[in-house]
Amino acid sequence: MNNININKVISENLRNIRMKMNYSLDRVSELSGISKSMLGQIERGESTPTVTTLWKISNGLKVSFSSLMEYASDDTEIITQDTIPKLDDTDDGCTIYPFIPYSPELKFESYIMDLAPDSSHSSEAHINATYEYVYVINGELNIDVGGTIHNVKENQMLKFNANSAHVYLSHSDKMVKCHIIIAVK
Repeated sequence: MNNININKVISENLRNIRMKMNYSLDRVSELSGISKSMLGQIERGESTPTVTTLWKISNGLKVSFSSLMEYASDDTEIITQDTIPKLDDTDDGCTIYPFIPYSPELKFESYIMDLAPDSSHSSEAHINATYEYVYVINGELNIDVGGTIHNVKENQMLKFNANSAHVYLSHSDKMVKCHIIIAVK
């Protein structure tokens, strides 16, 4: 499982989801706000999408974010950060590690997010009845939810309704690491 090619995983998953929904690239573009040419590049594995781009695609298609990065795994295994596909967003200093992809049976997904010092990461609104639980492992994080900023320190967790846009803000001089669980009611 070591050397997973995230571009290949995303391209295959996006194509499979789109085909299952019987959508053209034009339709996915309309729903997500991502250009048809960019979607084509992602499906061909020619472009690495940003975290923001993947959120727009998943929200447009009404699928979980992690479904675009899901890969085959064993029933019982130790999962480490260096053995799963990671998604780097160099534009905003954010790296996401999808530890537990969404499944309809579980109704949640789980990530580790690393946020570089003095950076921010914006997240679009999720589908209705979605809650985020953000536990700060290292550092200190401000989370702007609907214009209200919540300061979350190391070993604290913020729970919030994620059906509005929200922003993760790091004003720290060190990398912030947090565990995010996204749960659907």
